[in-house]
Amino acid sequence: MIAKPPSLVDIHHQLSTEKSKQTGNFGMECKIASNVRKLLTSTQVEPDEHRMVGFLSAHRNDEPKLEGSLHRLFDQLNEINLACDLLLAGNAGGFFDRVLMQLEMRADVEVHHWNHDIQQSQVLGREVVLNDGESARITDAPREDQHRVFSVHQPQSIHSDGKIGGLRTLADLLIDSIGDRTLTKLGALSIDLDAESWIFANGELCNNGIEELLKVRKSRELGSVSSRVANVRYFNDGHTAHPVMTYSKHPYFRFFDNQIQGWYPNLTNMCTIGETLERLALRFTVTNRYKTGMEDYLMAAMSHQIGTRWDMADHTHVTNCVTAHPEEQLLRWFKSKIGLLNLFGSHPFDAIKRAKINPTRYHQDEEYQALCKINMEAMKDPENPLLGKPWTPNPAG
Repeated sequence: MIAKPPSLVDIHHQLSTEKSKQTGNFGMECKIASNVRKLLTSTQVEPDEHRMVGFLSAHRNDEPKLEGSLHRLFDQLNEINLACDLLLAGNAGGFFDRVLMQLEMRADVEVHHWNHDIQQSQVLGREVVLNDGESARITDAPREDQHRVFSVHQPQSIHSDGKIGGLRTLADLLIDSIGDRTLTKLGALSIDLDAESWIFANGELCNNGIEELLKVRKSRELGSVSSRVANVRYFNDGHTAHPVMTYSKHPYFRFFDNQIQGWYPNLTNMCTIGETLERLALRFTVTNRYKTGMEDYLMAAMSHQIGTRWDMADHTHVTNCVTAHPEEQLLRWFKSKIGLLNLFGSHPFDAIKRAKINPTRYHQDEEYQALCKINMEAMKDPENPLLGKPWTPNPAG
């Protein structure tokens, strides 16, 4: 007799045990994530080596970026004969009607568009409930070569808490589908994305970055691998936003782009590919317990602790849109990173900090080196307004 697989309620109970209200204990967080992974593994869901699972939480203003990035994502996967189940959360009222209609016109994409009743979901313990009162579930793919998009629209309200809340909803949805056995065959690997993510290799936007990430993961025998970040401007023609491959002129972003050795320029890693059940367990734990940015950074450190290796690819990048006010963007990164260090200390992040040192430099000129020296000193200055006030993540409850 096969035991009933764990439900979302079972896994939330796992979070409520082991003193889950205590935050700031890195070992405890890793233990919870490890136990959630064991529960997921016990479902005996079959890994599908020909399919990936994508996680993307986008703001309602991100539709122009999605119009370009999602088509590029599916085209890249077609080149290497992989299909994708993309889980897309439209946070803060994101509908994405235009981009979803475009995707429906593709013969290789199937679109499911759901409206999430967030308030009712919270009453029922975070289960993803639709406006018609039914519970959302992902089912097995009818065709091996078919991409699928599961878009969950979250109306703007006091119950919707942005990107992290969207990612938490997607994790809940996938876990419920596994637990209820509506989904018995799951993409073996998952990929984390942002709305503007164009993944490329060897400095050329046309090169398939997903293929390169998979090669690096296999050759280095990694559990998960991330792209480096290319901070670029985006050109918006009124409908679609495309990256313009010229690096930001803002000195701090130039500093980041070149991955000069040191702590501050290595704040971010994006577009991670890893084993789906492990990434799902990490995401479920982090998004249910913290309302913080830099969740990818925390997940990378935790994956090391629970026994799988994480690293960054040297020559694969993912685009990050530099906004009209880059200081505000960098301030969010600094606040989140400093908050994590205040909460957990620096030791959990030492291994991934070392991984981020890129032997390749984009610029070697004396002018640039002088700029880097000035920036390094500026970032050490406690009066630098860019650093802001150290901030500690609040428990998500």
